[in-house]
Parts: sequence; structure tokens; C-alpha cells
Amino acid sequence: MKWNIIPQKFVADSMLGKFAKKLRLLGVDIKFFPDIEDSQLIKIALSERRILISSDRALCKRKIIRGMCFHLKNENLEEEIEIFLKEFKNTIEIKPFSRCMICNSPLINIQKENVIHLVPPYVYKNHDNFKKCPTCNRIYWKGTHMEKMEDFLEKILKNLKS
Repeated sequence: MKWNIIPQKFVADSMLGKFAKKLRLLGVDIKFFPDIEDSQLIKIALSERRILISSDRALCKRKIIRGMCFHLKNENLEEEIEIFLKEFKNTIEIKPFSRCMICNSPLINIQKENVIHLVPPYVYKNHDNFKKCPTCNRIYWKGTHMEKMEDFLEKILKNLKS
């Protein structure tokens, strides 16, 4: 299928929460709402020119959204991400750790001195680089959990190249 919406932006159905979070980790612009009606998903997709990612085959077959919906079976998370990335690899930009994992907004760099009261003292003492979500104000830094995320990214991106 050819996707004519560039740059690619997405909205995921309520069954794809973990999927959406992993794509945000990769820097993909994907909206996700845990409780949303199909009609609202379609409205968002059409009004914001987003491709709807859905595990509901019947939803993707609706005439109003046909050609703007990509069906995923919602089985194995890593396989689904690989399928998605292979389908859209030429039309998305992968920029890991550039989006808020919670609300999808692009992150901005923030000076260390501006987070002194926003992060635990240990974090402030041991880290120099911070990012902030301008929408939900969440602060990000390269913590111990990053190794697991980086391993995931390395595996996914390695499989994409092969």
C-alpha cells in the first residue's frame, strides 16, 4: 500500500497502548487514547491527516477511513513493531528519545539548573542532560532504565536493516 500522507503521523486504537509507547520511544508521532470510540479515532485521523493503526480489521475496512488505516493483528509486540517499521520505513523519521512517552509531544532540552527542584537530588547530582515535555512538563534523563530501552531499540533497528 502506498501512503501519501507525509510526514507520517499516526493515531492508534485503544488495543495498541504498548505499541504506541514503543513507537514514541523511537520518535514516531503517534497519538493514543486508552478509552476512545472508533468514530473519534476516525475523526482524529481525518482532521489531523493521521494514519489510523488498528487491530480491528472491520474498522480499517470502513469506507470513510480506507486508505488511511493500517491493520495490525496485535499479537507479538516486537513483531508488530517490525511489521510497522518495514511498512513505513521510507516515510518516517526515527529519532529515539525525542517524544514524550506520556503525551507524544516533542521534547525540548532544558538546562540542568532549571530542573533542580523537579528531579530527585541524586538524579540532579549525577546527570547533566535533561529534556522536558512542554505539554505535560515531565522531565526526562538518561537513567538506569535506558539500557533496557537502548537494547530494545538496537534489536528493532538491526532487524529493520536486515
